[in-house]
Amino acid sequence: MADALAELNSFLGPDVRPDLKDLALQHILGISGCDEGRKLFLESRDIVGALLEACKHWKTPSLARDAALALINLTASPLLNAIIIEKGGILTLVDAGLDPESPVADPALMALCNITRDKEAADVAWSLLKVRLNEILKALSNLQHNKKAQNLHYLAPLISNLSQVADARKQLLELPAVNTLVAFTRFESSGVRRGGVVSTLRNLCFEDEVLELASDFLPPILLPLAAPDTGYTDEETDQLPIDLQFLPPEHKREPDPDLRRLLLESLCQLAASKRGREVLRENGTYLVLRELHRWEEDKEALLACQNLAELLIKKEEEIGVDDLRKLDVPQDLVSSFDAMDKDFINS
Repeated sequence: MADALAELNSFLGPDVRPDLKDLALQHILGISGCDEGRKLFLESRDIVGALLEACKHWKTPSLARDAALALINLTASPLLNAIIIEKGGILTLVDAGLDPESPVADPALMALCNITRDKEAADVAWSLLKVRLNEILKALSNLQHNKKAQNLHYLAPLISNLSQVADARKQLLELPAVNTLVAFTRFESSGVRRGGVVSTLRNLCFEDEVLELASDFLPPILLPLAAPDTGYTDEETDQLPIDLQFLPPEHKREPDPDLRRLLLESLCQLAASKRGREVLRENGTYLVLRELHRWEEDKEALLACQNLAELLIKKEEEIGVDDLRKLDVPQDLVSSFDAMDKDFINS
């Protein structure tokens, strides 16, 4: 079978007729779709480079598309991801993803997202792509960027993957980048784009500098957790950020429980420090959590909401620790708390 794959590779050369290339790529795409088939590519590394090269030939979109789809399949294997990176795949795929004329931007970005989920791969990707961060953010913000009807939603999870890297988070915390990201926390047309942005914001909350941007950063995190007509008193309404006051009747909470949990994780990370808790209290976060707790049905989100609300109710002298991340909790207590959480979720 490996010999057959090597033979198929011979049909991907620059002088081969397009119809023969097309047939070869269809076979390669089929082979790449299962674990046993993917193992064969480890013995035929050159074909990975040939697939990347085929992604560049946009004049024959069907060829580029099949090559990109095969690469998506290959990214299921960490070993093959390493080969894709070795063959220059990061730059090839980002070029295919960002060029306005690319007919394979979406599958190219999907493959790149799969590769960069791994922290080490994200480190490599960031070293190559940090000079292009503004280009990536600009493409994300422009829904008409691609002229070939590619939606580029996978730019958002790509940014999220890159935000695993501390230096990437530092650059993403510059105000223009934050403004680009928060604009999509309520993007109803794509859960992929919305989820990638929310995940990025969650990662940014690991940096203390995020509190300096609280007025820009916090309301877009709270807004998907809030709902209109929640019965706030006038005094309570005044405590909320202006964007959360008097929400229109059509406003809905984030429908995806996974994303609600990510938003709550963001708030929990901010609440780890004393200054973060102060910022959350100053922006009426407890009020949003109180109403969310009454509505929430997802057990994990409900538990996170409850724990955070209880923390914000406490006075700082009761908490007694400036930074909860530095609190040394005995392992037996951690295990006990984890077991209690699981019991609650499974009840």
